[in-house]
Amino acid sequence: MKTKNIIIFIAAGLTIILAVYFFTSGDTEKRASAQPVQASTEAQRLGYLASHGWKAQEIAEKDIIIPEIFSESYEEYVKLQDKQSLPLREYAGKQAKLYVYSISNYSPENKDMLAEIIVCEDIIAASMVYSSDSGSIRMAVS
Repeated sequence: MKTKNIIIFIAAGLTIILAVYFFTSGDTEKRASAQPVQASTEAQRLGYLASHGWKAQEIAEKDIIIPEIFSESYEEYVKLQDKQSLPLREYAGKQAKLYVYSISNYSPENKDMLAEIIVCEDIIAASMVYSSDSGSIRMAVS
C-alpha cells in the first residue's frame, strides 16, 4: 500500500514538473531566439514598420531616457514590448531616441494613427501603433 502511494506521488510530481517546463519553455525560447532589430538609419526603421504592413513617414524624433524603474502604467507598455520580443527591459535607465511616424494605410474610425519606435544602441527596444487622440487605440507594431 505504501509503495503504491509513493509511486503515485512521484508520478504526480513528474507530471507537474513536465507541465511547468512545457508551458514556460516556449516563452523563454521565443525571447532567446528573437534577433535584435537594427535601427541606426531611417531606412532600417521604415523597413521595420513596412515589414509589419505599415506605411509610415517620420514626423518627429526626440532624445529620451528609458526609465530605470517602471511605473505601473509604464509596465503595461513594457509588457506590450515583451509580447513583441523587443528588449525594452534590457535598456532600463539608458539614453535612447524616440521616433514618431504618421501611418497612412490604417485609419479605424477615421482616426489619425501614429507609430513610435524607441531605439537604444542602434537596436529597436520598443514599438507601438496608436491613435493620435491620446492613444484611445493602442496596438503592437507586429
